[in-house]
Amino acid sequence: MFRHARDNKPVRQHVISAWLLRDFAGSDSAEATLAVYDKSADDYRMESPRSFLVRIDAHSHEVERQIGRIEEPAARAARNLVGRALGLSPGIARIAERDEDAPEAASSAGTVEGFHIVVANRAIGPLPAQDRRALGRFMTLMFARSPKVTRAIDEIASTYSSYAHEAAIRAGLPLDIRRDAAREIDAVGRQASVRALEHVRQIGGFIAAGSWWILRADRNERFVLGDTPTAAAVALGHAAVFRPLLGESSFVLSMPLHPKVAVIVTPQPVLPVSGATLEFVDSVNRMSWYWAEEHVVAQDANELHDLADALGPVARRQVMSVPFDRQRLRVAVAGDFASVLAAGPRRPYVDACPGQGLAVRTIAAWHRQTSRFPE
Repeated sequence: MFRHARDNKPVRQHVISAWLLRDFAGSDSAEATLAVYDKSADDYRMESPRSFLVRIDAHSHEVERQIGRIEEPAARAARNLVGRALGLSPGIARIAERDEDAPEAASSAGTVEGFHIVVANRAIGPLPAQDRRALGRFMTLMFARSPKVTRAIDEIASTYSSYAHEAAIRAGLPLDIRRDAAREIDAVGRQASVRALEHVRQIGGFIAAGSWWILRADRNERFVLGDTPTAAAVALGHAAVFRPLLGESSFVLSMPLHPKVAVIVTPQPVLPVSGATLEFVDSVNRMSWYWAEEHVVAQDANELHDLADALGPVARRQVMSVPFDRQRLRVAVAGDFASVLAAGPRRPYVDACPGQGLAVRTIAAWHRQTSRFPE
């Protein structure tokens, strides 16, 4: 959980929220451990949830406080939901206005383009609106702060800076102005991944408004958790390529909250599932594994070994890249400079929104300075 920083002491900052790692380890005791699979090394180890994926002063204390304001209500909402889910029999259920029981948890309503279209026959309800919002924001936060998305945002900011420098030279701007602009763009670019936090509330609200499902694992099943805890796909278990968090090609979002419980969100009250059978837990686990950049964790090492063996030696080490359109970015930079020179400058900034497919909105402009620019 978030701890307020005192003075200027170093702050340990978890990439994956500490409360989720503790809950996934299954214990709050000092002896709790996580089984970890490392994709790059193709090996396994045990780690404490207190030290796993910890960064020291990766961002400012103020940003850490903002993150804490998202994490704390999400922790309460998740634990309340997990507590209810653990009382269910195994299987999937819709989160609705009231409880609805059924002999069979879910059934297939046919297939579309090779995917099962699943309808949940049972429901639990309701999930309070504030809990939906808290969990929606948390799913967005875990997406935005994941190693692969953070790195992609930083790469986009760096590429933008390079293209902006080229555009400034082509525009024939004086050297002192080019230097000032480069300093400002680079300074903001270094904070590009932090700026993604500004979009968490908005995107989290869209997720909260979707159709929510709860999945309870069977006695012999457990969920694994990737270092990108929120996974997006066109269908549950179909995670071959990167999908944007709220893009047109993303129909299913999944996040394990506990070794026995995961949440799933869809824009409509139907769930497309990939594969020959309706193996929901295996489908969520495959999404978590494929989306992971470096590490996959589990409460029990056997879960990692079994899933890795099922995937095979090549697929288990694959890393899903986060694409962005460099040519589109270059054109955007050129357009920005044309607008600035024609209509009056504004201060440079980079606005990176990971929720829009890492087809990230990037804007640069200059603030008017009468001593530098003509009226």
